[in-house]
Amino acid sequence: MPNVYFVPEVRLIHCGKPILVEWKHRNLSAPFWRLYWNRNPGASVVFDEHETRLEPGKVFLIPPNTPFSTRLSGRVEHFYIHFLVTPVSSAWVPGVYGLPATKSVLNLVESVSRQVAVSETPGVPTVLKAMALISLMLAGLPEKWLVPIRLDSRVEEAMRLMDASLATPLSNERLARAVAMHPNAFIRLFRAQAGVSPQDCFRRKRIDHACMRLHNSQASIKQIAEESGFCDRYHFSRAFKHIRGLSPGSFRQQVHRTTKTQTRETQGVVRVKLTKKSRLVSSRDLA
Repeated sequence: MPNVYFVPEVRLIHCGKPILVEWKHRNLSAPFWRLYWNRNPGASVVFDEHETRLEPGKVFLIPPNTPFSTRLSGRVEHFYIHFLVTPVSSAWVPGVYGLPATKSVLNLVESVSRQVAVSETPGVPTVLKAMALISLMLAGLPEKWLVPIRLDSRVEEAMRLMDASLATPLSNERLARAVAMHPNAFIRLFRAQAGVSPQDCFRRKRIDHACMRLHNSQASIKQIAEESGFCDRYHFSRAFKHIRGLSPGSFRQQVHRTTKTQTRETQGVVRVKLTKKSRLVSSRDLA
């Protein structure tokens, strides 16, 4: 019988190479992975009161939902990729992880960054190189991080229904009926398997979806609230801040300020973000 190998699915969101002249954020927690490499020192991130300097000798990975702040001293050439990995693993530990920037890794970084510098729509070879870079970095993490969560098939089916119905109310009774269980038994099983109640899980999925829309689209906050199943902006903002620690508007502002093209002239030096934000996957693919 042939061996069967599990391979995580990687989905690219954004890739860019800006010149950082301002990079001060209180909390950049988001439901996706970040990959950072800086050509020169001067930038750092702070997680759990520990400051990590983003030195050129390492590539840094930051898992989803890691609450971290940023600092900057000087002008820094910054390369980043935002991406998703599915299925999600319960072994992911929030933090900032530095991995060696080997020659092969730097060759991929240089190749991808050159292409995103000249094109808003990188071709397939560039996308594949970005995927190869992500794969090399993920391979340096503990293997248990890449093992999928094993859940009861009924819980997995309920989660799939949630993913397909973000804009639609889903009661525990309806979810239980979809997997042929009594509501009370379903709630007990779901909580034992997922660690949260079905409604808490559904709410977080809606907020994660909203994060991606805030990051990848120009849709209004009101529209995103409706798409994410909230009756109005007030209830959406309240739920978003409860889970993310900041309002939807502040989240969008931080993300856009990180990647926004800026031109600044100081002491005769024109500081220009050299590249445009490149979308390797359209927002429609992430909706």
